[in-house]
Amino acid sequence: VSATRDSAVSCRVDDSGGTLEVGKQADVLVVDGDPTRDIADLRNVHDVFLAGSKIDRHNLV
Repeated sequence: VSATRDSAVSCRVDDSGGTLEVGKQADVLVVDGDPTRDIADLRNVHDVFLAGSKIDRHNLV
């Protein structure tokens, strides 16, 4: 959390992003697994949210 929060504070956008809270902007990648333990888990994409909206990743090119 500190990486995203502190970056948002530094860029003076912490009122609209940097943490997952109601009313803030977010792009989120949900994966099965823990990529901090095994970077290959980033290949196990479960959901994608862009600007807070769920993306149907099966329709992406």
